[in-house]
Amino acid sequence: MRVLTGVPLLILVFLAAPAAATPAPDLAAIGEHRTVLVGAEVAIRVGMLNRGPGVLRPGHHAVVRLPTNVSVRSAPVDCSSDWSRNGFEYRCAVRHTLAAGERAIFEFRLRVELSQGRAGEVLVDGRMAGITLSQSAPEIVPLPDPGPVGPISAGGVLLAMGVLLTLTNRSRAR
Repeated sequence: MRVLTGVPLLILVFLAAPAAATPAPDLAAIGEHRTVLVGAEVAIRVGMLNRGPGVLRPGHHAVVRLPTNVSVRSAPVDCSSDWSRNGFEYRCAVRHTLAAGERAIFEFRLRVELSQGRAGEVLVDGRMAGITLSQSAPEIVPLPDPGPVGPISAGGVLLAMGVLLTLTNRSRAR
């Protein structure tokens, strides 16, 4: 083996800088809660929100399970229906890029068939938001309090009778 002496040895070391990690999007499910009357048709807007910091690319989806007390009048074109072990559900695809702070909203037109039913839900990336459409109980308007009843009322009657008798006696005395 021969050793070089007197010759400067230059060794270049190229360290690859780690590629900057692309931040992942933080997704939140968007549900809806409403009080409606049976027979009413309503539009609900559910979906997902990208809370950032990363960008959500097309291809993700939200699973929408509607409440059991509704019938579907119309569903978004980006949502396909399916019967699962959890009941009737829709898989709604995000077809565009969602930057931080942007939403993907899916609008369903529903008819409320029963006053109450099992709540629905929106599932996005392991997170859930609820959907409820229920009829509120009829408001009970209390009647005005007629006041105390019993001895006081009987006393009022006796007082009125006493005044009446006094007036009658005075008119006879004349």
